[in-house]
Amino acid sequence: MKKYFYLNSKILQSWYLFYLALAYLIFQFAMTQFMRMPPDQIIDEIGILYLFNGLPMRLTALIIGSVLLVLLLVSNYLISFRWFRILVFVLFLLVEAFYNTNGLKTNIFLFWFWACFALCFCPSVRKNHDLKSFYYLVWTQWFQRSLVLLLYFQSGVWKTVGLVEQIYNNEAHALTRKGLSYHLASEMIRTGNRPVWTDFILQNTFFNTLMVLSVFVIQLGTIVFILRPKNYRIIGGLLMIFHIGSFFSLSITYPTNFLLVMILFLKSPEIEL
Repeated sequence: MKKYFYLNSKILQSWYLFYLALAYLIFQFAMTQFMRMPPDQIIDEIGILYLFNGLPMRLTALIIGSVLLVLLLVSNYLISFRWFRILVFVLFLLVEAFYNTNGLKTNIFLFWFWACFALCFCPSVRKNHDLKSFYYLVWTQWFQRSLVLLLYFQSGVWKTVGLVEQIYNNEAHALTRKGLSYHLASEMIRTGNRPVWTDFILQNTFFNTLMVLSVFVIQLGTIVFILRPKNYRIIGGLLMIFHIGSFFSLSITYPTNFLLVMILFLKSPEIEL
């Protein structure tokens, strides 16, 4: 019993850290965006926000966001209950819906959304942390990580589809010596940013193919680590390298994903069945 009390507590503590990190991201990005909403704007939506039609947009978003923040901060006391994790997910769904209103449609919370969704499948665990609870927790942990890896894999698949289409149309594709240089130029025009590795990439085009190929290998290779959960720290490290490389080479920043990978794959305990 003491063994499973210790192991289960480690997993629940990692989920609490997950919720705390989510609270930080919501406060940093979502609540800031809510404050920019016009104070006199009224909700008039056809999606899930239809439930709040007629109410002031900014005030409603701030109230729901604040309630979610409070729940996330005290989640350490309620995290073992399934109803609580479902409630958090529903409120997060509403927060993301508000965040993606007014033309601001991004994927900044996409990976967190599905990682939060995975926790809803774990039943309420018993307080004495028995063996049955251990299985529930471990399999939910695996499912949560697997959903995140599937999203990375999907991203790699779409990159591959684009590559095949470029090759078929006899265009300058991503794996050519100047493929990354073209992408870099496009991002510089679109964002106006000048990435740290700009000069290196443009002056050493023979590295372009190697750098782009590494992205394909990492993202498409995530599918392997779903079936080999004991190597999650390896794919976690590779995904961190991928995000760091994307920042230095293209100024593409995904701070939400960077933090998610750190927590799910590098900080969370590696416990196998």
